[in-house]
Amino acid sequence: MLEKMAWRRSTRGISEVRRALRISRGLERLGPDFATMGLAVAALSLVGYAVDLSLPGLGTEGGPHPFTMLCAAALALAMVLPRRLGEGYHLRSAIALAVTALLLWRALGLFYPPLTDPMELLGHLWPAPAGAGAKVPDVTATGPPALLLLGLTAMSLMDRRRSAFGLSFALGAASLITCLLVGYAQGVPSLGHTTPATIAAAALLTIAALCRQGCPTMIRLLRSQGETGLILRRQLIFSLAGLWGLAVLVLWIKPSDWLEPGPLVATAMIVAAMLGIGSTFGRLAAAEAERQRHLLRLEQLSSTDELTGLANRRTAQSFAEATFRAAQRHARPLSVVMIDIDGFKCVNDAHGHHVGDEVLADVAQLFQSILRPSSVISRWGGEEFLLILPETALAGALATAERLRQSLETSIFLPCGSAVTASLGCAEMTGETTSLTELLARADTALYKAKDGGRNRVEPAPVQEEGLGGEVPANVAEEPADTVPA
Repeated sequence: MLEKMAWRRSTRGISEVRRALRISRGLERLGPDFATMGLAVAALSLVGYAVDLSLPGLGTEGGPHPFTMLCAAALALAMVLPRRLGEGYHLRSAIALAVTALLLWRALGLFYPPLTDPMELLGHLWPAPAGAGAKVPDVTATGPPALLLLGLTAMSLMDRRRSAFGLSFALGAASLITCLLVGYAQGVPSLGHTTPATIAAAALLTIAALCRQGCPTMIRLLRSQGETGLILRRQLIFSLAGLWGLAVLVLWIKPSDWLEPGPLVATAMIVAAMLGIGSTFGRLAAAEAERQRHLLRLEQLSSTDELTGLANRRTAQSFAEATFRAAQRHARPLSVVMIDIDGFKCVNDAHGHHVGDEVLADVAQLFQSILRPSSVISRWGGEEFLLILPETALAGALATAERLRQSLETSIFLPCGSAVTASLGCAEMTGETTSLTELLARADTALYKAKDGGRNRVEPAPVQEEGLGGEVPANVAEEPADTVPA
């Protein structure tokens, strides 16, 4: 209840969070769909290779190497696994780790030719179709661009969803795939070793990885209209624009020159910069989430009475005013109950303030256990409590107050054995009630009447002449406010 009231004072903030959560959950639902499409592309390429399909870009005529498509298919399968299997049994991380090891093996083979290449091993294990004339026919080898793309995607799957680690690698893969698409459109020569099928499968897997790592806090930061959101959007645009420009220039390097020190260093720097940007945004998202948790905690502390855990006077005043205006606008019943612990000063004097504090905490806990969730009980000051009962007429308020009085009398006792009792005054908003202050004053008058009448009793405030916009519905007037239907 207190969390709900704290959020009501931050309507704009919670609406932004809800929109970000809706976007994040929508992306998460779309992730397996994109992964399935990537799996379909990989499967089509593998089938084309197996049946010697002679189509440009597929099968044995300039198509991707089976090693590339097998890695892509494994990553796609890892993404479409049910969460219980993928995360509960760490199967998704195991598949991603195995694919990363194979890609690293292939990358080491580029630097050290004597090392057995996994593509050659695959050629021996998977013979070429009849008539192809070679173990691995005219297919495109898995080059550096494909290795980087699949490697970054695999690394993004090794951590849990919505993590800064996974988001950084997914953003790196997205940046690289954008560069490849631009380079392919411009006819960059080094992309002759990256087929359209490879780019398509990698692009679909990258989108699926981004959907999986769609952090609500990051989305909220990027969509924010504040200064922080503006700075982050500008930083992201300028940083990625510069990196994409450099990456496209690097892609103009001839395939035979990829292993030269200059292109390797430039490529490594670009990839590191991409990962750095992704990591920065991931850490910013984590920091923002932590800040939001601290803000919520501060909101709760500022709206809660430290001793009893109930709403404090400021929070209760704000809630009561909003409830009063709503009841006036919609002509609905509203009642308040003012509660005062009898002889509390004597309790402090005779038993000490620590016993008095324990009594207040026990009373608060007892009241909370009895009242329905829609009722708001607060510590109004000292030993006084205020109970706000929306959608409750005077008869229901009197029934609730009497139940509280009886429960208190039979549940909480002082060290000397005396029962703790309370006096309660009830008041209902009527058509003649013009303000919340007037309603609380009437409840306070009823409370003093209960005190003067001998204490440990419930008293109603004098009923004003006109009711609340006509007759109060019978079921509201007669049924106790906190009665739970059977």
